[in-house]
Amino acid sequence: MAKQKQKAQRGAESGLEIAFAVNVAKQRKKRKQTQTEFAASVGLSPSFLSMLERGVRVGTLQTVDKVALSLGVRPLSMLR
Repeated sequence: MAKQKQKAQRGAESGLEIAFAVNVAKQRKKRKQTQTEFAASVGLSPSFLSMLERGVRVGTLQTVDKVALSLGVRPLSMLR
């Protein structure tokens, strides 16, 4: 997980952004979904999901909500 945090820190600026990036990737992998499969279930493009997971792009609160809903978790848990 330390490697993921280091990767995410390159583009993300705050602890919340880094936490979101790391948690999206962790939760997706836990469910054994590819980025393409997960992106389709959330309604995002695979390239945008990839950028979110790497911390290159930061999603809106609406994106955080959509991702959390798709994962079946509370949005706040994605930011911790």
